[in-house]
Amino acid sequence: MAVHIHQLASPKTTEVYITATPSDIHADAASQAAEIFAGIADALKQTDARIVQERILFAPGGKDIVVAARAAAYGALDDGVVPALLHTLSEGQAVSGVQVYAVTGEATIEPIEVDGVKRGRIVRAGGQTVVLGSGLTAPECESRADQTRAIFLKAEQMVGVAGGDLFDVARTWMWLTDLLEWYDEFNLVRNELFTERGLLGSAEDPILPASTGISLDDADGAHISMDLLAVLGAEGVVARHQAGGEQGSAYDYGSAFSRAVTARTLAGKTLLVSGTAAIDAVGNTEHLDDI
Repeated sequence: MAVHIHQLASPKTTEVYITATPSDIHADAASQAAEIFAGIADALKQTDARIVQERILFAPGGKDIVVAARAAAYGALDDGVVPALLHTLSEGQAVSGVQVYAVTGEATIEPIEVDGVKRGRIVRAGGQTVVLGSGLTAPECESRADQTRAIFLKAEQMVGVAGGDLFDVARTWMWLTDLLEWYDEFNLVRNELFTERGLLGSAEDPILPASTGISLDDADGAHISMDLLAVLGAEGVVARHQAGGEQGSAYDYGSAFSRAVTARTLAGKTLLVSGTAAIDAVGNTEHLDDI
């Protein structure tokens, strides 16, 4: 098993980033899951860190196995917040991997419930407040458009528990089933809501999070799910970069996100880079099949 740990340290708080993948991609799902979560549990104990955000990627049909292995390995490390559970189709890999963002040191962590389920956490350290959400979905809504609007409203509700709003959201991760089939529809819904809330008050100076949109299936069958990071604080704690390098503003072709965001996170300054591909001036993909 490969476990990669990266730490960003400050005098009182350390951010811990853990990525774990199976050593044998052809092993059965139970073996892969047990190995991965045992490795993550060891890493958390060694660093004395607590989970604040987590996503798990695995093949369809493996949810019960993954959830059981995680519970067995974590024990008291699990505070009841549900991780993002995402389906992949990597050939031969029952469990593709797990990403964990954790903190250690002088930080307080408060779970947040959405619709009666713990879906996020408020983390406070050194006068800084960060909200993290995982796997926000809206299965009560039937259409893709309604689910999209609903998860942004749930994100707004989640950040509101900490006293913030959508203006404080620095980064989103959007997981869409068959993304290319309805990406324009998704953008339209997001644009409309951001306009209502004032994030898109003007095309010249939008206030938009960094973001990634990836075609992955939520394990519970939702059309779309979201992870988020919000950073609350004084003006200037978050800086948004509409363009970067040779990439102009994504909003020029109707997609409401910043190319990157700089935010003062729990242990220092973090550059949150959006999903980035080779595109032309109007957003068309270039250099297909040529990484």
